[in-house]
Amino acid sequence: LVMPQKPVPVEAQPVLQPPDAPQPLDESSPAPAPVNTDTQPAPTTDQPASSGNER
Repeated sequence: LVMPQKPVPVEAQPVLQPPDAPQPLDESSPAPAPVNTDTQPAPTTDQPASSGNER
């Protein structure tokens, strides 16, 4: 039960990173592309340094 629980959280983390990189999200949904620029308060508040560091 410990093994299956580990991959679950690990996979949930990468999902939060996509917002930083609109590459995979852009291909999946072109609508969130403009919102991913920097209008999403969720990812911006979660990783404000990451967004500024990338630029």
